[in-house]
Amino acid sequence: MTGLVFKRLNIKVENTDVYDGANYKWDLQNIPCTEEQYDVIISNHVLEHIKDYKKAINELFRILKKGGVLLITVPLLYRYQETFEDFCAESAVKRKLYYGQSDHLRIFGKNFPEYLKSAGFEVEVLDGRKMPRNIRPVTGPAAYDDKIIYLAKK
Repeated sequence: MTGLVFKRLNIKVENTDVYDGANYKWDLQNIPCTEEQYDVIISNHVLEHIKDYKKAINELFRILKKGGVLLITVPLLYRYQETFEDFCAESAVKRKLYYGQSDHLRIFGKNFPEYLKSAGFEVEVLDGRKMPRNIRPVTGPAAYDDKIIYLAKK
């Protein structure tokens, strides 16, 4: 349904993943495209899977056009002041214990917007709990504060 809306509005939509099935198979730490190429980027729970998430944020900034917008969500716990990652959590069992999911490498804390700002973004925090019910973010399998959406402008 969403694809039809974009098509009617003549909006080109592309997607990327490290797995097959997307338009592009990209590593966000090293995006193989030119600077300032996209007007809008949506990143929904991706950075927790990426080893160098700061590099990925810088890459997203690089490929976003001036005036463009990044809508981004991450697994976040507001009770954590700082992002929590322990590089000793090498096994799936330890990662599930530490981060709530076996394929996560960290849990972001209240300081997450600072990573976006350090890349050059202006950041607005949107509280999903205050959004209309039909577009409210849905909480995933782990107990994160997932109702936060970051609107990052270049």
